[in-house]
Amino acid sequence: MPVDGNKSSSNINIPMTRTRSKLLHSSMLIKAALKENYDFSFTAKTPDQSTCQSSIPKPTLKRKLSGQNLSPTLKRKLSVQNLSPALKRKLSGQDLSPTTISASSCKRHRPLSRISSMLSPAKPVKRVSQALQRSITPKPSRARTLQRTSSISWKYQGPSPHPTPNKMKTSKRWLDFAENNLSNQMTKVQIMRQEAIHELYSGEVELVQDLKTLIEVYYNPMQTLKIMKPEELDEIFGIIHKITPLHEDLVGKIMNLRQSNGTIDCIGPTLIAWIPKLFPYLDYCAHLFKAKSALDDKRRDLHVADFLERCKQSPFSRKLDVWDFLDKPRSRLMKYSLLLKNITKLTSTEHPDYNHLRNATSLIEAFVTKVDVKAGKAKCTFIQSKIFYVTDDQHDPLIDESQFLLCNGIVKNKAGTKLHVFLFEKILVLCRQATRDDVLMYQVHRRAIPVTSLAVEDVKDENVRANSLRGSFKDALSGGRTGKNFIRITSKSSGRLQYLIQANDEHDKKQWLNVLNEAITKCGHEINV
Repeated sequence: MPVDGNKSSSNINIPMTRTRSKLLHSSMLIKAALKENYDFSFTAKTPDQSTCQSSIPKPTLKRKLSGQNLSPTLKRKLSVQNLSPALKRKLSGQDLSPTTISASSCKRHRPLSRISSMLSPAKPVKRVSQALQRSITPKPSRARTLQRTSSISWKYQGPSPHPTPNKMKTSKRWLDFAENNLSNQMTKVQIMRQEAIHELYSGEVELVQDLKTLIEVYYNPMQTLKIMKPEELDEIFGIIHKITPLHEDLVGKIMNLRQSNGTIDCIGPTLIAWIPKLFPYLDYCAHLFKAKSALDDKRRDLHVADFLERCKQSPFSRKLDVWDFLDKPRSRLMKYSLLLKNITKLTSTEHPDYNHLRNATSLIEAFVTKVDVKAGKAKCTFIQSKIFYVTDDQHDPLIDESQFLLCNGIVKNKAGTKLHVFLFEKILVLCRQATRDDVLMYQVHRRAIPVTSLAVEDVKDENVRANSLRGSFKDALSGGRTGKNFIRITSKSSGRLQYLIQANDEHDKKQWLNVLNEAITKCGHEINV
């Protein structure tokens, strides 16, 4: 880079054909030129060997380089008018083939103040090529911009929705509602009794909230959107509208019993008057088996399945399925006996509420027994309606005469086929699951065995070789694998009729053995009597 040190010339020429690194070092020369009042100019050679030059007179050098207070006319004078596109590409560091373009064809100009600010020592330039590249890059046309924006998928541009508030849970500690320093005036047993009463109350509040969620989030939207027919909704939800007011009534009565300091003295009489109102539970719990089957059938509908999944993911549902809400009242009913026994245990025998609590416990236990009996009969009738026979000789009148289903579950036979076992009080039936007219049914496997002629044997693991039909080729060559958790069921009246069933695990095997032996013992006792 030649620099003339003679002050009489008062001119410094900085070639623009230098590389980017040497161009950055020229800032020192500009600083020296400013100190000595030199005039300087940028010169460059175009591909046609013509020279482009832009000079700045020395009196206004500092003001013009700072880019402040410039008139439009002066800005046009300071702009680099003779730089060709080829030279701009060379300055940006790209090795592109040059194209001869006349200086007059360059219509887009960049003020020299922008270039001088990049070369200023106060603001060192790190990416000169990027700055120059941005300056010479043409802006996209409106047609191309519209074409690009139209290809982008639509997105919601409105205000962001407010987050769904989380469900507020009732505190389960009684001390949060009691007066300050009240715990210092009470014994430990008295505090535990108040905590037990508050546990009963908080459970009722939570159940009421869940029942309202079931109606407001599931039932009402499906009815409004016509996702299900009215008769289908009634088959699944039953009389849920009659269950909710019962627990709201109990919540209000317990609130009225609470004294100013937060304690409750007697709750037994209130429970004794409230328990007889639970008679709708008899029909509700007996209907749950049909409701579960109808719900499983409707889940095959994509619209219903999508709606239920969306409701399940909502914060109000707490990631619980609709069946969890439908089964809440039944599970709550089974807990009342334990809750009342706990309160009675913490109540002194001399307390006026002691006898009332014992009477309330007896009432709820008797009522739960009635619910179990009716629910058992309803389940038995429901299973009987699902059983069908391939041949007429498979039909046994004892299946229709049975009123209770003692136990049911899924086991496997020696070949590995899944079988559904239904133990009624009079007969044992093994079935295979089948579908008829898009409805799940149970097809009788071979023949049923009456309980009176039933014999059960616990088979040891080393005495069975489970040659599964779907086993590996290695197992077939080795004689099969040793089976585990097998039970042999035989008919005394027909020695040829026997089943070798396999339970899921050792615990399941023990449960099956106990239930089968109890059914045999009970049936034999009834015959002897």
